[in-house]
Amino acid sequence: MTAPSKEQSGEATTPEILDFQGQLAAFRTQLDVYLRNWMVQRKKRAIDVATEGVDLVECVEILIRSGGKRIRPAIVWHTHQACGGRHQESAWYLALACELLHSYLLVHDDIMDHAEQRRGTETPHARFARIHRLNGWHGDPEAYGRSVAIMVGDLAWSWAAECADRAFTALDEGAASKLSALFFGMSEEVIWGQHLEMRAAARRIAIGEDLARILRLKSGLYSVQRPIQLGARLANAPEDLRNDLARYGSALGEAFQLQDDLLGMFGDPGTVGKPVGGDLQEGKFTFLIHHGLHLASESDQQLIRERLGNEALTDSELEETCGILSKCGARDAVREMISSRLDVATESLTKVVGQLTPEGRTFFEGLVAYLGDRDR
Repeated sequence: MTAPSKEQSGEATTPEILDFQGQLAAFRTQLDVYLRNWMVQRKKRAIDVATEGVDLVECVEILIRSGGKRIRPAIVWHTHQACGGRHQESAWYLALACELLHSYLLVHDDIMDHAEQRRGTETPHARFARIHRLNGWHGDPEAYGRSVAIMVGDLAWSWAAECADRAFTALDEGAASKLSALFFGMSEEVIWGQHLEMRAAARRIAIGEDLARILRLKSGLYSVQRPIQLGARLANAPEDLRNDLARYGSALGEAFQLQDDLLGMFGDPGTVGKPVGGDLQEGKFTFLIHHGLHLASESDQQLIRERLGNEALTDSELEETCGILSKCGARDAVREMISSRLDVATESLTKVVGQLTPEGRTFFEGLVAYLGDRDR
């Protein structure tokens, strides 16, 4: 893979930046160059094989260009660098693979959640349903939109697998096998977590152990721990360093998801990038709901149950439900869960700072604040 030029990545005009936000911004600039180049290549291939395929390529491109934190690929890249890794090309391909895997999951997630917007833009299934209606085509526009969006997600997944394969090709057989198990295992785990989450929502009941499994699979592993392990394993980091970083990543990933649950109920819609209250309307059984059903009065518990999964929820009902969750202590209980996990992450990081590059220490320290205390 050809690295971006200094002009493209900003290296020629920007001095070396060691603060976390600067590192993240520089990484995003470089990754976006790779993503744009990738899309150009995919469009050319689509034109050669099936011109209509460009519509699907562009839909993935719209999602990617609409924003996103790029945090999983950034974790892969910076962990590799922090541990003194030398496989730069493979690290970039793994970063691309993680971003494309995430795009695939988002497309399918929005179908399951009936979400019309993602990052302030139209979701793929909504986009293709609209195109169907505007053209007056035969059949159900909504069914068409969902079907094409499934293909959009599948396309993103095929690219993720292709990038992962390119990353592994440059390595010896043993290293490639271990990284492959990590990457494709991560892909399975997040799907299992999604299934458990949907099952809990359908049953309208979940014990704390069930929710802990969902939290670990969907976020603790997928969001932070596995990307860290990919970067550290690629760098051939010592086992003790890999273990402590994995513990850091698991705790931080869970804190990230718990914070996301709070933002889904109490965040600013303009900042979050999607409608607030959607989790409640979709019937997601989160720790916030779990605590509410244990801490609220019986009458308020009944209101929570009635409103969980109610797609016709009014703004006033949503506001009242938020008030109940705050008043009974459910919001504070989740905040305490976040705080305890951030403590574990910080403690784990303290053990390994001496084994990381200075830039790596800055990145991992900044990541705690970035994921654990955010508004989007």
